[in-house]
Amino acid sequence: MKNETIGSKIIKLEKVNSTNAYLKKLQNEKKLAHGTLVIADKQTAGKGRGDNYWESEKEKNLTFSFIIYPEYLKAKQAFYISKCVSLGIAAFVKNYVDDVTIKWPNDIYVGKKKIAGILIENSIAGDTIASSLIGIGININQTYFRSKAPNPVSLKQLTGINLDLKNSLEVLIMSISQYFSLLENEKYKEIDKMYSVSLYRFQEMANYKILGEKEKAKITGVDEHGRLQLEATDGKKYVCNIDDVSFL
Repeated sequence: MKNETIGSKIIKLEKVNSTNAYLKKLQNEKKLAHGTLVIADKQTAGKGRGDNYWESEKEKNLTFSFIIYPEYLKAKQAFYISKCVSLGIAAFVKNYVDDVTIKWPNDIYVGKKKIAGILIENSIAGDTIASSLIGIGININQTYFRSKAPNPVSLKQLTGINLDLKNSLEVLIMSISQYFSLLENEKYKEIDKMYSVSLYRFQEMANYKILGEKEKAKITGVDEHGRLQLEATDGKKYVCNIDDVSFL
């Protein structure tokens, strides 16, 4: 993967159901070059976690997917991919607005509103990560959202500025690539620290539903497997998978 560039090959589509699904189909037909990126003007069924989907108006936002081959990573280190992508997107958004955080495990927030989402699908070979397919949706110029999602927001809504999508993609890729460079150079502790302090509600007492019970707790970090670490008001500590905890 070293010295190869995300977006070195770009496939631009006018319309597609899902850039992740399209890229996966191409990969199944023939191994793609590292960094191959698919971007669509309009994505009609962008995937989120579970049954969620990503709403995107034509030619208003960035909806794209790319593939990398991080074979230097052990399977147990898979969450570092999410950390680097999240940090890269957050850094991009911080070029324009403040109060940018990472809502574990795969959303980028400005204040209490969602501006970007990430979907990562890893392929494991033995104890290493053979490939990682990374889908990103980020709200750039859209100003009206029709879906039932309660809290979407765009950079245009926050800044009043209509951004150039081509330039935004270039800057975003550069930002994400910088964090992957840290990962390739095994700067794990540096990444861990930046990620923890960037977490939404980090060290703030807030309401959660943990293992089916309502709890007041604070986020203290994420463990090596990407599980969320929380500490309740009574000092009880939790380590949660995605289905174990809900933000209230």
